[in-house]
Amino acid sequence: MSHLDLAVRRDPILRAERLNKVYWLGTAVYAVDNVTLDIEEGQYVLIKGASGSGKSTLLSLMAGIDRPTSGEVILDGQRLNVLSENALCAVRRQKVGMIYQFFNLLPGLTALENVALPIRLSGTPDWFALRHAANLLERLGLAERSRHRPPQMSGGEQQRVAIARAMANEPKVLMADEPTANLDSRTTREIRKVLVELNRDLGQTVVVVTHDKGMAEDAHRVLTIADGRIIRDEAGGAA
Repeated sequence: MSHLDLAVRRDPILRAERLNKVYWLGTAVYAVDNVTLDIEEGQYVLIKGASGSGKSTLLSLMAGIDRPTSGEVILDGQRLNVLSENALCAVRRQKVGMIYQFFNLLPGLTALENVALPIRLSGTPDWFALRHAANLLERLGLAERSRHRPPQMSGGEQQRVAIARAMANEPKVLMADEPTANLDSRTTREIRKVLVELNRDLGQTVVVVTHDKGMAEDAHRVLTIADGRIIRDEAGGAA
């Protein structure tokens, strides 16, 4: 899918409408303040801002991990705010792939088992879950590490396992919260390359929150957030 093709899609894959997240600390503190945002299928969108700007909170709201104080999130045509907790959990499992700063892998499971776990939880037979997990690890250059557990792997290898796990159920949107923050410069380049290839070669919609200004080169759009508001929406280097 080319970037030009994105313009012909009638509805965005992800929409935030007048989104607010308020914490009461003696007074109202807006972590996210009246954000309206459309993300088209196949886009690579970068969200940047200073620490405490609200970017990770916005990502959590769009992923259905947290619920807004007001406003709504629409993911692939589904209004997340009207769903029960069980239904919301099912939507997250089926349609959202999350990548975290600290990998969040289960240390007692092998790379293969970590990637297969979300597939198994969806009710898929074990034989298929393991085969699909093995294919994902091979695609990410980790076939030889599939039987290793996270403590036996480097940070970059663990993050690639985490990306494979996030892709396990073929999500509509792949979201990453500071995916390179704990990695050295060489490994950061490797992870950036993986995300670009998933977007470019598979048409995967990618939304990344980061402090890494260099990642703007990879994105179609770069959003800057401050005090819970989007203050700039501009083209990235891949536009």
